[in-house]
Amino acid sequence: MDTRGRVGEKLLWLEKVDSTNTYLKERLDDPQQFPHGLAVYTDCQTAGRGRRGNRWDGANLPGASLALSFLLRGTALEDMGLLPLLMAVAACKGLQNLCPDLSFGIKWPNDIICQGKKLCGILCESRISPDGSSDAVCGIGVNLTQTRQELDGAGLPHAISLGIALNGETKLSPERTARAILDAFEDIYQIYRRDGFKSLLPEYKEKCVTLGKEVRVIWDQKAQEGTALDITPLGELACSIEGNVQIIRSGEASVRGLYGYV
Repeated sequence: MDTRGRVGEKLLWLEKVDSTNTYLKERLDDPQQFPHGLAVYTDCQTAGRGRRGNRWDGANLPGASLALSFLLRGTALEDMGLLPLLMAVAACKGLQNLCPDLSFGIKWPNDIICQGKKLCGILCESRISPDGSSDAVCGIGVNLTQTRQELDGAGLPHAISLGIALNGETKLSPERTARAILDAFEDIYQIYRRDGFKSLLPEYKEKCVTLGKEVRVIWDQKAQEGTALDITPLGELACSIEGNVQIIRSGEASVRGLYGYV
């Protein structure tokens, strides 16, 4: 049993910040003030980052999105490839608890999809200390209240907000959304630490909208087309490409649907 504090037990509001992930990474050397599980959130992030260097921020529309990051102390190196997938499962569960009438899925490895469009982006980063220990910062951005016009105007035609998905009927606050995701992650993380990813793999596969789809795998220098077959016990994507099964690790390539984002 993990005797450390729960993830999100201490939750700090930042009125404005460049990046919630960067904020915590810059404070990794202070475990007393910034212990395991401490989380920070804002609705005004000016220089957020996504996977593969993509920009993710809410500077132009303060109050319209949630940026949330938290610390995991004492992680293992092998955890890092799986943390984004654990975050994705937790985000789906937390959002489902908040919005029971909506359906949420995962585009491998960790984009949260609602109504065929991207609702959340996830970025997990780590640092290895000189003594060999490793700490991680897990971050997520959630579109809360943006309109279709605002997202299209920002060059995000494949994105959606909870406000759009709910037809404006419910307005979820950043704090309530953060709490739901943090609570769900704590439960998922305890299962992972006790039983490993194998115990969560069926749930991940059930939520993964990429499986069975014709996809375009975009490497640095080329793009290939194939079919997404399976998720391995290490969280990798197995694809059939030109008659061969290729294993794609998170961060190696971008995977898009052949006929759209998903």
